[in-house]
Amino acid sequence: MMRISVVSVLCIALTLPLTSDASRERGRPDSSGPDTPPETEVRDDIWWHLAAVPAYAFLQLNLHEGSHALTGLALGYSVNEYRPYPHMITYREKVTETVCTPTATDGGSGCVEKTGYVTRERFAFGSVDLRGSGDDWQKGLIYAAPVMTDVLLFTSADLTLTFIDRRSWAAPILYFAGMVAPWMDFTYNVVIGRSAQNDVSRWTSLAGADTDLIRFFGTCVAMAGLVRLILRGYDVFLIPAEGPTDGPTLTVMPMSGPGMAGLALGGSF
Repeated sequence: MMRISVVSVLCIALTLPLTSDASRERGRPDSSGPDTPPETEVRDDIWWHLAAVPAYAFLQLNLHEGSHALTGLALGYSVNEYRPYPHMITYREKVTETVCTPTATDGGSGCVEKTGYVTRERFAFGSVDLRGSGDDWQKGLIYAAPVMTDVLLFTSADLTLTFIDRRSWAAPILYFAGMVAPWMDFTYNVVIGRSAQNDVSRWTSLAGADTDLIRFFGTCVAMAGLVRLILRGYDVFLIPAEGPTDGPTLTVMPMSGPGMAGLALGGSF
């Protein structure tokens, strides 16, 4: 109980700095008047991105299962099956049961423990079947790959949105694909999922780590991520009604021409 209380205080202390700077920035008066807040408006294309949530979810499923696959390939495994969509999967579970039989000598009963495997089915949002052999460290790395990918994507998108023009068409894409989807994947696997077949459960089992402690620290990370999601959502979807944006900006625009196609980058720093 003491350990949980101390860690809870640390989680709150680490989360507060994430809100203080943004709160001061949003509470600063606009230069047009001493007490006039800057005017904002909800961007027009927000409904398109909300309608595209299934597409963002499918992209995240590919990132999750793809990180398993790519890590396995890097460690010498081969990909036997790749299914980045919801389905039922069959797996074998090790079970131990006590079997009692009558003894021939005293008419009593003798009990022995027997271990075997049973075939079960469970629902999965996606799966990848890897074939190969490796030690526990390699297997643990394969299971932990999606969580590390989620943290890397979330952090990269958050930093990129610091510089990109928040009125750009790329800003909401970065927000949903780079922050919302990875945060949901991380939270589900680290905080919510408690099955023995869960990636975190398998990784902590192989690593001999304290599963409850790992999940608790994961909850702290998810809480901090939720704060960043709220603040970034404000930046991306409540855009200035008029006038240039403050601070450094990075604008991404598609371009094409004879024999070429790509993206053009521009900005002010």
